[in-house]
Amino acid sequence: MSTQALQIKNFTSDELRSLLTDDNSFQQAIRLFACYQVALGIDPEEVATFYGTSCKSIRSWVNRLNEGGIEALADQSKPNNTFARMFNLFKSYI
Repeated sequence: MSTQALQIKNFTSDELRSLLTDDNSFQQAIRLFACYQVALGIDPEEVATFYGTSCKSIRSWVNRLNEGGIEALADQSKPNNTFARMFNLFKSYI
């Protein structure tokens, strides 16, 4: 008796990835879990491969956790982002 492969019917993989990356608290939890895996002794390159990111990012997350705690793993604003700068400027006028 064979088992059927599981299929997602209502979302594409790109849509699911977008939903995950748009949620800051989820991103923070992913970074924390990656740090946990490093703390367990898993090679940062292996962790990076699993999460589809760079070893540099994993090292950055570990450093941010060490320096600022869990809160430091939240998304950081990107000062070079023109839209974000304009939005913040607009908010200051309201």
